[in-house]
Amino acid sequence: MEQKKYKIAVFSDLKESTQSILQSSLGLAKRIGAEVFLLHVKKPATVVKNDNQLSALKSIKEVKHGMNDKMKKLIESLSNEYEIPINCAFAFGKPKDEILQFIKNENPDLVVIGKKKVSPISIFGDGITKCIIEKFDGTVMIASENGVLRPNEELSLGLLNGDERLLQSHLAENLVKQSSKPPKSFKIVDKAEKREEVKPDIIEYVFDRNDNSINNLGNYLLKSNVNLLMVPKAEKKPWNEDVRHAINKFNVTLMLAKA
Repeated sequence: MEQKKYKIAVFSDLKESTQSILQSSLGLAKRIGAEVFLLHVKKPATVVKNDNQLSALKSIKEVKHGMNDKMKKLIESLSNEYEIPINCAFAFGKPKDEILQFIKNENPDLVVIGKKKVSPISIFGDGITKCIIEKFDGTVMIASENGVLRPNEELSLGLLNGDERLLQSHLAENLVKQSSKPPKSFKIVDKAEKREEVKPDIIEYVFDRNDNSINNLGNYLLKSNVNLLMVPKAEKKPWNEDVRHAINKFNVTLMLAKA
């Protein structure tokens, strides 16, 4: 049977963290066998400074040419290093609209975005992260700048809230096979909550729900060397407090997927 060819779409503002985001995207692509698409969107208002039509068209043309050159220079060395071609595109418009249209046209299996140090909820300044998580039906990877997923390094998987169904997808099974270590389950529970048994090939860490539980869990992620944390994205309400805390607090690359 022919192996599925995955498609990864990377959305970036082309700032300092873009290289590490692309490295993680290419590292993942190398592991699962995927093609990579990079899209950058710029708002026209940041380019057009006056109402003169000819001047506006000239400014847009110059910026487009400059951004295309910048993107090609950025991806050339990475593409050669990882031996994976990167398809890049640049668009003028509203970031949300252009990204959702790109998703509709290209139908990627997985979307990759970066994580800002201060305000990850609005990575592009206008709630793009929240929009993608809610609107995109597939898997979303939020790449950490400090934890690049290189293909030649050990992959250590974690599960948020112990949802083992996250490991049942074809993509997750592919990743588990490439790790010599069993997945680690990190679960926050109320004291009265009944504990469920986990599979013998999963290491479980349980934290009592309190004011410090999120910080404690984040520390354990670092101590356990987890470099990819799988987070369940619910069917009806994909954006909840657990997801919000994971994005805000955890200094690790996240993979949000439906369980």
